[in-house]
Amino acid sequence: MTRVTPWKQCRSYRRPSGRRHDRGGVTQLIPIAISELTAGHIHSLVKDGVGEGRTIEYKRDLPGSTDEAKGEFLADVSSFANAGRGDLIFGVDADNGIPTRIVGLTGIHADAELLRLESTIRDGVAPRIIGLRMRVIDGFADGPVVIVRVQRS
Repeated sequence: MTRVTPWKQCRSYRRPSGRRHDRGGVTQLIPIAISELTAGHIHSLVKDGVGEGRTIEYKRDLPGSTDEAKGEFLADVSSFANAGRGDLIFGVDADNGIPTRIVGLTGIHADAELLRLESTIRDGVAPRIIGLRMRVIDGFADGPVVIVRVQRS
């Protein structure tokens, strides 16, 4: 069983002031297995002001279907794959990399969106990224949050 670690015990986090507090020199991935993430964990990211870094990025909306939107999404995914690993969290507003609120993804068909994202990655990134995981987390007033966890490729 994976131990749940409070965000402040991670190697690196940002306080609401935006200052980075480094605890070991390497920004860590969310320290919880993706299958165990809950709405409470996402709320903690916002409450604790865990800022974007080498292994976490917040997006308000899912990527669109234009080539430009797909290109930006694929660049984020391949960047995390090359850097080691990371989480893209869709449905969270951020200001200068600090999460400000959970906006959720209203009106989405979650299964279809996960298939679309997976297909975009499969068709747009070579070599294939092994260990890619996606999860929809419900429990927010304005719709779910989608997490795309990218492993080292």
